[in-house]
Amino acid sequence: MFQFTPSQIEELKQQGSHVLLKSDVLLDAETPISLYYKLCEDKPYSFLFESAEQDARMGRYSFIGFDPIEILEGTSQNPLDAIRKAMSRYDVVGLDEDRFEGGFVGYFSYEAIRHFEKIPVPDKESTSRIPESVFFLPRVLIVFDHIKHVVRFHYLMDLEEENLDMANDVLNQVLEVLNAKTAVPVLEMNGESYDET
Repeated sequence: MFQFTPSQIEELKQQGSHVLLKSDVLLDAETPISLYYKLCEDKPYSFLFESAEQDARMGRYSFIGFDPIEILEGTSQNPLDAIRKAMSRYDVVGLDEDRFEGGFVGYFSYEAIRHFEKIPVPDKESTSRIPESVFFLPRVLIVFDHIKHVVRFHYLMDLEEENLDMANDVLNQVLEVLNAKTAVPVLEMNGESYDET
């Protein structure tokens, strides 16, 4: 299912700490929103990146990520330094595309500006209790190609702790969820029904 055989995986252990496994799946009846709903409805750490070109035309790719390997919540240090330090632990092989293939994804709050610019930021704790920044490294990344209507499943595998069978099991679990769940539910907008599908 993935682009590497078990013997190739063994050879890759000499080249890095992690490998990015990829497998293409034809899901022409799905949209990025339906995929996100089916796969991430109950996942607290997940994202959907939709792309748009100039003039609001649809971009080629959408990205869905979940199943964090590592989570970084920042309050006291520069979040970019924390991300750089964390990324230095991941020597990933199998990267060969020019589009987004993974990495830490998250947000900076307004207060995080204090790590980059010399501006006054109140010392008192925010009443929202939201961390200054939260980033996570997804183990699973789904790349939705709007032109080919193909979904590329990415799995970031730890070459020391995991094996190809484990990655195949996760891929099969994702496919089972996609096949078992029904369509995105009908949403109500201003008292009128609106069906996303």
